[in-house]
Amino acid sequence: MYGLGFTDQDIVDVMRTVTPSSSRRLNPLQPFIPDTESARLTTKTVSNSLDMFILGPALVYAGLGKSLPKPMKGLLLMTGIGTVMVALGNALEKQS
Repeated sequence: MYGLGFTDQDIVDVMRTVTPSSSRRLNPLQPFIPDTESARLTTKTVSNSLDMFILGPALVYAGLGKSLPKPMKGLLLMTGIGTVMVALGNALEKQS
């Protein structure tokens, strides 16, 4: 008998109930560890949103600067528009 009134058989019964039947071991921290698939999707969504709403428009705005050489303007504009288009395509692909 243990300090809380449990017998050895009580402990064995609990272990049989809690122990998974497959070869995977029970991780007591599992409720606190995010699912890797959902964490990956969340990270991808945040990254995609930052690309679409911050990075792309910032590149386009920088490409509109008056004191830049024409090749630099063109490169910044094309990169900004391309960034927004790729991020938008990824977002639409995720929805479907």
